[in-house]
Amino acid sequence: MSSTTATEKNKTIFMTDTDSDSGLNTLLEVEKRVEERVGKAGRQAWRFLHALPGHGALLGGAAGLAGVVFIGFTELVTACFAAYVSYRMFAYGESLPEAIQKTIRFQKGRLSDEEVVKAIPTERVGKEDG
Repeated sequence: MSSTTATEKNKTIFMTDTDSDSGLNTLLEVEKRVEERVGKAGRQAWRFLHALPGHGALLGGAAGLAGVVFIGFTELVTACFAAYVSYRMFAYGESLPEAIQKTIRFQKGRLSDEEVVKAIPTERVGKEDG
């Protein structure tokens, strides 16, 4: 028989629960720090790509090309489409559906001349998102 009393068993269980709670809190703190750093990196990348939308177009085109290489059809057309969609998003701040719609219009020759030669708005470059 064990000489451990019921009070000692309760203390042991309580200490174990506390230790696991502190471990959980530590894990949550680490997760929070990682999430903050990834979010900060994402915001910095977004600002960089707004300042240099051509770089965003290259990344978007590369992602499009990498995606269709596995499928195996019209890689160049799909990569160009993805690059132009990325460019419109980063240069003009358009949403993904709006950029896709205007890219399709551009491909079909139905995008207005004003949209085709539209200048990149300089007031967007370097602004912090709040």
